[in-house]
Amino acid sequence: MANARSRGLRLSPVCSCCGKRGHRVETCKLPGAKVIQALRKKCSEQAKAASSSVKKKDDRSHSHKDGQHRKVAAKSYGSNKERKQNVRRVLGSVISPLTLTKTEACSWLLKQGFVSSSSVCRHCGQKSLKGPYCLSRKDRRDHFYWRCARNACNMRDAFLQKSYFAGLQCEPDTLVQMLVRYANMSHTKAVVATDLVHAHGVSYNSADNFLRVLSEREAAAGKKAMSLIRLRQEIECDATSLGRFFVKPDNIFYADQIQDLQQKKRACLKSYPVHVRVVGAIQRGGLMVVKFLTPKVTLPKARPPVESIREIDRSDLAKYIGADKNTAIYSDGAPSWRTFAKKLKIPVAQVSHQQRQYAVQLRRAPRPKLSKVGGTQCIDAAWGSLKRFMPKQVKRKGKMKGVSCMNATLERRVYQWLWRKNLRADGDVTGQEFLVHLSKACRWK
Repeated sequence: MANARSRGLRLSPVCSCCGKRGHRVETCKLPGAKVIQALRKKCSEQAKAASSSVKKKDDRSHSHKDGQHRKVAAKSYGSNKERKQNVRRVLGSVISPLTLTKTEACSWLLKQGFVSSSSVCRHCGQKSLKGPYCLSRKDRRDHFYWRCARNACNMRDAFLQKSYFAGLQCEPDTLVQMLVRYANMSHTKAVVATDLVHAHGVSYNSADNFLRVLSEREAAAGKKAMSLIRLRQEIECDATSLGRFFVKPDNIFYADQIQDLQQKKRACLKSYPVHVRVVGAIQRGGLMVVKFLTPKVTLPKARPPVESIREIDRSDLAKYIGADKNTAIYSDGAPSWRTFAKKLKIPVAQVSHQQRQYAVQLRRAPRPKLSKVGGTQCIDAAWGSLKRFMPKQVKRKGKMKGVSCMNATLERRVYQWLWRKNLRADGDVTGQEFLVHLSKACRWK
């Protein structure tokens, strides 16, 4: 039949009453043909009557509708003032630099320390740098630059050259607005580039580079501040998994772990999962310390492995804990924490998560004047905050010389979160206070 249609041949009709070819039910001579036609007519009339009696609900929200449809249409097609936008919660009030001119924005960036005010020329090494100057150009944005006053040099540099924002395609007033908005956004969620693109009209690459610079500076400040921390009194210790990624059996970074699994399993799999884990210690109501553990290769259906005493020792977590008479460790039921506390010569109070013990009233405190409540509720809440802070775009797997390994961006995001958390250890930080701390982290040396 398909070949006949492709050749353009005309097929003979088939009667639905007798089943013969050459005629239809309308011209069939059998007495049953009239009965079939009457039934078809009756069914079509009943279908038309049923469709006319049932009125379908009109869900279209046009502006000429009344009542509920009009309200929905006004919200959907109204102006930006009437529309309820799903924007981030802004902390505090917006400060005055939003209304600065371009020249005033340059002075504000120099005063806050985001741009260095050093007069040393990077080409000749002399203290002869003058500026900043503004070059106005037709049909192009203004260019702000520094110029060396020595005739032998006379070199020019962009205004942002002496800052961590060097190469950013952005005017000074727009940069100030982005910094102020960044400081006033929620400090418990990572800012994404689309927030700045919609708010300030910059390109996605400019917004992404701006956020990358701030993330790197916050992570560096978090590592530097963590090196000065010494935890005392009630300290909760725990480890958590940040996810996993898969590697091939010939991966050179995890070859020893994969070889051990192959000897135990006596089989070679197509891929192996690698768990990314962090270990931390937090003083109740105080500061926190986070260190990365060595990524662990396991079998595909295995759960994240429990931290061992060898891994805790390699993380150098002990140097952040002050072992004095008023210090005790509160942890879960992992046996490695009891060994860890024994090495530090401080007591430990453990609970068993397998027995549904999360906050337990102890018979006596590990030390006098310390809490009798055992558990890891503080550090568990911190781990939840860390995982909510991680953007969805950050992948766990990265590449180094074409070989799969842990993504370096993951470490930067963790220490960025740690810097923000330790800032809020004594209470919430306003947008203006956060901007002051951010300027110290971004100060150009």
